[in-house]
Amino acid sequence: MVEIVTHIKQNPNSTKRVLGLSNEQLNMLIDKAKKSEKKRKEEIAKTEIRLIKPGGGRK
Repeated sequence: MVEIVTHIKQNPNSTKRVLGLSNEQLNMLIDKAKKSEKKRKEEIAKTEIRLIKPGGGRK
């Protein structure tokens, strides 16, 4: 997977040939995936039961 990402970053014009998406579509897809992952992690953090509250560790 890393090889594909480095190839696309080095050759943004070949994105259509490799993935079937334009470079702009790929960037939009990556941005949406990052936002979705951040939202999912926030939801997990809300329901997580912690013994020590965040920031309440050793000082």
